[in-house]
Amino acid sequence: MSSQTGWSVRLVVHFVFATNAYALQKTRTYYCVHFNALLADLVRNPDLTWREAKKQLKKDHRYKLAELLSKEDKERLFSQHISVLSNKRRDKLRALLTELGVTSTARWRDVKDQLQQQPAPPVYASASQVEKNRYTALDHAPGERLQTIMAHLEELHKKGPPPPPTASEPTRRPK
Repeated sequence: MSSQTGWSVRLVVHFVFATNAYALQKTRTYYCVHFNALLADLVRNPDLTWREAKKQLKKDHRYKLAELLSKEDKERLFSQHISVLSNKRRDKLRALLTELGVTSTARWRDVKDQLQQQPAPPVYASASQVEKNRYTALDHAPGERLQTIMAHLEELHKKGPPPPPTASEPTRRPK
């Protein structure tokens, strides 16, 4: 009977240890996911060092979730994130060079001239500039602009007037 009791005690101890290890791994994974989300939100420049990024990350309230991760885990996750950003940057450059028809034997001076002739995408400082650009995007094509506006007005006419405001939708009440 003592051998059976010893066996069952070992089984219970093993089960408790395995359950605790699983719970610990599950919480570690949870914190890793949150730290990766924080990196994705705040670290967008692959040239950033860990020291610079850490200063930036500590200013965010979500960094407290990462305090349970070890220093090595944080640095490893940061390195993986930077690697992904660098690979994306490299792939975009390769795609652009392929689009321009640049070969591996081309001189950098010629490639640089080609890149400078490329129109740069617009950079917007604020949402109001995006809105302004949205309304002026068809200035060069008055016929197309008129067609787009008329199609939108016809769609609104088909939908009919909006429903009256109700108590359940106070945001739709006139002020």
